[in-house]
Amino acid sequence: MSVGRLLASRTVVFCCDLQEKFRPSIQHFPAVLSNANRILKAAQLLDVPLVVTEQYPKGLGPTCKELDISESVINCSKTKFSMVLPAVKDLLEMSHYNCSSIVLLGIEVVIPLCTHYLIIPLLL
Repeated sequence: MSVGRLLASRTVVFCCDLQEKFRPSIQHFPAVLSNANRILKAAQLLDVPLVVTEQYPKGLGPTCKELDISESVINCSKTKFSMVLPAVKDLLEMSHYNCSSIVLLGIEVVIPLCTHYLIIPLLL
């Protein structure tokens, strides 16, 4: 299977749950933030839309301050695993985005959860 190239004009970056409360629990958290920042900066330079979700920010805190999410087209709070909230789904269905690729970053981005809660709802 060939993955092919990402086209900036048809790509959206999803930033999932990179929040303060996880800082002490995640090994190599500074490296995680550094790598996330690289992707966020590239997205900004290439004018790729950014979607940010935060899992229960009242309890888990906001997205880490080191990450510049000021240009996000959506920044939503959530209380479930899925990032496919109504506002996100609406964004992806807008014709001017014509999204065919998603770059997904975060600390709870694990294959079973991604497949069940993110990828499958986007295919439906």
